[in-house]
Amino acid sequence: MNIEEKLTLILRNSKTLRNYKWALRMLKSTAGNKDSYDVFDALKAIEAQKKPSSKQTLYYMLKKIYRIADWRWDDTIIPLPEESWDQRDTPVFSREYVSLMIKNSHKLEPIERLALAFSTVWGMRRIEITEALNNEDTISMDDPPTIYIRTAKKGIRRKFLIPDEIIWVMEEFKPYKVSEWTVSAMFHSICYKTIGEIKPKFGYHAIRRALIGLLLPPYTTLSESEVFRFLRWSEKMAGTRAILYRYAYTAREEEWFKLDRKIYEQHPWLKDWEVAKNVK
Repeated sequence: MNIEEKLTLILRNSKTLRNYKWALRMLKSTAGNKDSYDVFDALKAIEAQKKPSSKQTLYYMLKKIYRIADWRWDDTIIPLPEESWDQRDTPVFSREYVSLMIKNSHKLEPIERLALAFSTVWGMRRIEITEALNNEDTISMDDPPTIYIRTAKKGIRRKFLIPDEIIWVMEEFKPYKVSEWTVSAMFHSICYKTIGEIKPKFGYHAIRRALIGLLLPPYTTLSESEVFRFLRWSEKMAGTRAILYRYAYTAREEEWFKLDRKIYEQHPWLKDWEVAKNVK
């Protein structure tokens, strides 16, 4: 009995059956016709949906279809899509949790370790991590070593200095062709391998928000404008931030690097990366 026949037998409500057949069509449209499907086929199908609400709907339906068909499903690889990737109530990691993730980063695959480094050192968003992993010009090991961040949300795109503590991870870099959805799913794998649990609704933004808080007074002597520039906010942000940030577009590269060095001296997690190097 194939999966279409099983669905017809189990789902007696005609509307429900029609919806699940839609989900099955979405799976086949991205993965082709097969006798069985794996978790990455489901990832592709969910990723192909444009709306977050459609991603969630397809997630629940495919999860049930996989159970009915006795195909392997793994929530660590296929996390529940969030309704919005930039919710105001995005949770925030504690300093200690992120430190533990870094210190256990030897348990990660190189691509996962790179994603964690991008997130914890520069507060990169999911889309920025995806762009960084996809482009071969992201990392330069010239003197000085730099990373080029293609900032999202119309913020400044620029080169950043790579601090000594994280060089060993950047040396692992090679371009990967990954999607935003894969990078998002990878976050749950990182959590599971480094802290032993997957926190619902947590993502890279939970690290970014933690970094923002820990770079500001009273934890550091940095000014708000310095933190805003390092986190690459758009000049279109309202209020004081926009005024403080506007001059950044005319900054010369050496001025940027001077700011980077100042930030790194007070960065909350760089020493953890130095410790993690010796655990390899």
